[in-house]
Order: sequence, then C-alpha cells, then structure tokens
Amino acid sequence: MPFYLVAAALCLVLGTNVAHAQDPPPIHLEGTVPDGPETHFFREFEVPEGIVEIEVQHDDLSSENILDWGLDDPNGFRGWGGGNREPAIVGVQAASRSYVPGPIPTGTWEVVVGKARIVETPALYEVDIIL
Repeated sequence: MPFYLVAAALCLVLGTNVAHAQDPPPIHLEGTVPDGPETHFFREFEVPEGIVEIEVQHDDLSSENILDWGLDDPNGFRGWGGGNREPAIVGVQAASRSYVPGPIPTGTWEVVVGKARIVETPALYEVDIIL
C-alpha cells in the first residue's frame, strides 16, 4: 500500500485532518483592537470555491482583556461564540456550538470581534483561519 494512503488512513483513525495539496494556505490575521466607542469590529477574509469547512482559531493575547468572537458569511450571520475559548468550526454537515452548519458560500466572510472587556492597552489579537 502506498505511504500516502497509510498516512491518510492513520489520520482518519486518529481523528486528525489531512491537508491536501490543493487546500488554501491558512489565513493569519493579527492586530490591535481599535480604540473608540464601537462595541465590535470586523476582519474580512476571502473564501474560494470548493471549501467545505472553515476553522477559526482566535486569541485575545491577554489574561485581562476579553474579546468575543463571531462569524459572518457573505449572506450574514453564521454564528456567535462570544467568549468561547475553543476554535469555531463551520462546515457543510456540522458546526461548533452556537454556529450554523450548511453550505460554505464563496466570497468575503468576516470574523466579528466584540470588545467585551479591555483593561490592558494596546489590546492585541490573533486569528488563524483554516479553509
């Protein structure tokens, strides 16, 4: 049996994802939480055709600050995890708690970031999106 088939089978047994050569590279977003009275801000990213799952890993990079996290697809609301610490996953067949499964439309999506509590400034964040 070819090695790549053995590796893929092992990954399925262990419950890990298998990256394919045609998968887009992860999208990394980072920055400073904007000052101002707005309670939320948005970070856009592009989803190409053929994607069946999106994982959004997020971190507020602080033990004092609290950021809330959500996701909008090109048609609007796709989920709101609030202060959930675990990554948000949205897929065709299933999704993380408080997110909506279903087709993954091509186009501009947004990570929605809520400024729940900002104590340390500048407030920083990082987001990694795996398509």
